[in-house]
Amino acid sequence: LLSVVLNVLFLLLIFRISARLRPRGDESDADSDEAAPVDLWNNHAIEAEDELFCLAISFLLVQALRFQVTGILPTKAGLEPGENFGAREIWTVYGEAVLFAVATVVVVLSGRSGRLADLLRGTLSMAFAWCLLFASRWMFESWPLLVRLRISPFSIEGRLILSLFLSAFACSVIIVLDQIEDAATGDDRRVTHKIVKNIVTGLSILVGFTWETTMDGCTEAVVSITHGHERRRLVSKLIGCFIILLVVLPAWRRYILHTVFKLMKYKKDQRAAWKLAEKLRTLDPKSQDAGWESDSSIESVAE
Repeated sequence: LLSVVLNVLFLLLIFRISARLRPRGDESDADSDEAAPVDLWNNHAIEAEDELFCLAISFLLVQALRFQVTGILPTKAGLEPGENFGAREIWTVYGEAVLFAVATVVVVLSGRSGRLADLLRGTLSMAFAWCLLFASRWMFESWPLLVRLRISPFSIEGRLILSLFLSAFACSVIIVLDQIEDAATGDDRRVTHKIVKNIVTGLSILVGFTWETTMDGCTEAVVSITHGHERRRLVSKLIGCFIILLVVLPAWRRYILHTVFKLMKYKKDQRAAWKLAEKLRTLDPKSQDAGWESDSSIESVAE
């Protein structure tokens, strides 16, 4: 675990240096229209740093915990080639996943705010996802039926089955969490939203990296026809990357990016509605009796 602590300190130092190198909107002599992109840049830079921190530290933490459970140090890819683990190791890692999920909820309920609290929540939720991923891989490797059929996570079929299984599990959990969030009201809804957001983030990491291993295996299988010609294999991978880019990028711009911009506009309008509601409360305290304290009233103003 010492390596985890050292990496935490190293990344925090890098983030401090990065913050000093980035310009600040309030220090710029430009007007507000030109200062807005600077603030947006800073926000996205901080968001990228936070995701990098949570992803790296959570993976390293789970690597250390798996080493404590099995006594075998995983590779840099998180694998233990040639090793088969029993029910004790599998359920121990599943138990660690539950503990990470509970810890995420506890941190949210504590009400702590700030960047360090965000980093802690993100790291715990991603560690929850890593534990689910590796424990599920071990379970599929030791499943008697899959062993008889010679289908393991080291084969294309096994990776595909594992990806479908974890994707179905993640979708089921997200549907349940969405119902719980919709049922919450008042201040409980804000807390529930934070809890659901962190758990869903962890599940998205779980699904993403599961399918990444599947696609990586498929790529290796395709380029294996040029075995013995390293240059041809590299060229084949490069061509495959461009093909995937041509297929995925238009869909990403049309659906995901468009939706993100709509949500950003909605949040901006919602903040403006909150400010308007606060001004109305200041000018006319009786407006509190008119229903301005409810979330639905403020959301109607934003619309």
